[in-house]
Amino acid sequence: MITTVGIVPVDIDNPQDWSRISPRRNGQLFGHTTSRYYLMADLLTHPHAWRTGFPPLLRIEASNSLVVTESPLRYSLQNAFDGDPTTSFVPNDDAEILLIRLPHSPLEKITKIAISAGSVQELSYGRNNSRPERIELMSIFMNEDNSAWLSEYAVITLKHDSHFFQVFDVNSLFRLRVLSVVDGVADSKPHLSGLNFYHDELGWLFGDIVE
Repeated sequence: MITTVGIVPVDIDNPQDWSRISPRRNGQLFGHTTSRYYLMADLLTHPHAWRTGFPPLLRIEASNSLVVTESPLRYSLQNAFDGDPTTSFVPNDDAEILLIRLPHSPLEKITKIAISAGSVQELSYGRNNSRPERIELMSIFMNEDNSAWLSEYAVITLKHDSHFFQVFDVNSLFRLRVLSVVDGVADSKPHLSGLNFYHDELGWLFGDIVE
């Protein structure tokens, strides 16, 4: 998976000092974050796939991430998929609390989603951070005779006292949007520490999960 974070504008006269004139939101830097997920088999046959435009299996887009100058990728999208419960994707976007979108195609059949909210080194630390609670899942799929696209919505509620993955069935997942959060003691931005998608042909894309 390749993740990029883009921050604009850049100071033309001093391009290394990108953080000085970049706009702030909620008093902090933010950047547009996108991840592209490739299969290893595709990278072996197309070693420069991400540079040459070879299509990834999934292109994952999300709300603007929080950016800190000393470590710009500290809170970006890859943290939701790295399997480490002490790292998190943290958005900094007024328009959406947290939004993640997967461009749809018939080959990208995501039938389960696993979510771990918060960011934990220990349970008490996790309570310092806000974390998603109610999440709207949107699916897009073809009808039975493949003549039209259909969409459906479902709202799930995460358990407050668990930092393990919680697994939910979906039907060709296209988008997830956080509707509400559990407020933390120290940080009002929702932390998403774990996310995984189950592809009906490839299995769990970001490491196996025991259900």
